Amino acid sequence: MPGFRENLVGIGPMCDAGYTVSFTDEAVVISKDDGVPILHGWREQDGPKLWRISLLPDHDSVETVITGPTTQRESLVAYSAYDLPSVEALVRYFHAAAGFPVKDTWLSAIKAGHFDSWPGLTYKNAAKYCPMSDETLKGHMVQTRQNVRSTRPTQGPLKFQRSTTVPTIDSAAFSPEPREVGKQPNQLYLKTHHISKLYTDDTGRFPFRARSGNQYVMVAYHPDSNAILAVPFKTRADRHRLLAYAEIMQRLKDRNMAVDLQILDNEASAEYKQLI
Repeated sequence: MPGFRENLVGIGPMCDAGYTVSFTDEAVVISKDDGVPILHGWREQDGPKLWRISLLPDHDSVETVITGPTTQRESLVAYSAYDLPSVEALVRYFHAAAGFPVKDTWLSAIKAGHFDSWPGLTYKNAAKYCPMSDETLKGHMVQTRQNVRSTRPTQGPLKFQRSTTVPTIDSAAFSPEPREVGKQPNQLYLKTHHISKLYTDDTGRFPFRARSGNQYVMVAYHPDSNAILAVPFKTRADRHRLLAYAEIMQRLKDRNMAVDLQILDNEASAEYKQLI
């Protein structure tokens, strides 16, 4: 039902537990076998006109039923909306409801008492029946790639001679100051050039082939135009792959977007390198 965000109460489990549920046009009453009511509810005046029961009513608005010193507090376990066949199925249900956490993390949280309000979920049951689900593995597959940055120095530390004066450089006429032959310079001149880059990468083979015969996609990102381009192609052969690359370059060329450097994360054939 659109917009319905409430919890549903199972009537069957309450009747199986020996309680009597009575519905009228204005209210609902749940009583024990001796006729003593334990829960009261009301019916909505408009909308779907559902019966509602507050499991945690305000003490100021609900009268407490006291029959004598032998009165016992009723458990809400019988009002559970789900009915699972085994403890293993219950643990799997709770594990999915918690977001498929790692077993050690979940057991630590259960041991700390963070799941005490979940009926039937104990440390012993979770430790015995906690599943190794695919969702848990896929959520922890992002790892740092090795050999990206080496921690071993390839050469000794560079030594620079500190300058006490900062020379003024005219950017319009860039010309370093003359120095004596054999004398070490104490200035460092830098000049930057803008390079238009293009990042390309091919997806893996899709499990199903499209009606057009395509089964791969070449994705390109152009930072200067902040454009992401995608072109499908049939196979990884050069006769199909180079056509996809040529279409991407033609799109950029039609919009006067230049490419000075291309960065790709795939093996490039000789024809591909020549085209680049």
